[in-house]
Amino acid sequence: YFSDKFKKSYGISPLQYSKKHKNMGIALPTQVLYNAFIVKLLKRLIQNQRRDIMIIKDMCVFALGDNKENAVKVQQGEILEFHTRDCFNNQIDSEDYVMDVLDWDHINPATGPVYVEGAEKGDVLKVEILDIKLDDVGTMCCLPENGVLGADITENQIKKVPVKDDKAIFNRFELPLNPMIGVIGVAPENESVPCGTPGRHGGNMDN
Repeated sequence: YFSDKFKKSYGISPLQYSKKHKNMGIALPTQVLYNAFIVKLLKRLIQNQRRDIMIIKDMCVFALGDNKENAVKVQQGEILEFHTRDCFNNQIDSEDYVMDVLDWDHINPATGPVYVEGAEKGDVLKVEILDIKLDDVGTMCCLPENGVLGADITENQIKKVPVKDDKAIFNRFELPLNPMIGVIGVAPENESVPCGTPGRHGGNMDN
């Protein structure tokens, strides 16, 4: 259990992490890593039990910096749970969906916004992603003139991909998944920036 949690947090197993730092001349025995990580995880679990976790859902923006006046106010260090939508704003509900009716002005939604009490202009905000839980199905689209193979695609194609046990079931293939955040960021200093646009403020981080 802890090995899986460690790997999700750092991208490699405790043993790989230990070997990596050993090669750099730093002695980090695997057991030390386990102990430190377990303590950190237990502290978070205790924090979760001591207070209710605020759930943020059913509100989103399509440009970072929008709707600031209605931002949910939270304390520094508070643990939040975000219910997110897919990059198409959950518009594509089946493989028979007609892409011509897709509202391209409402894609790449970001759940929120959230206002961190005490944060000021110029501050660096540290955000820890404690866990990512996937939906039971993902949506894949192949569109002409889009993506690496766009020139070879002649018509719109949609595929709903089941997700089970952290794997994408693509026909007869089971592809291991490494969950990550699509859109995350802060309000830009001046005007709002569409969520699909990456920049120094954040934005579309999987671009």
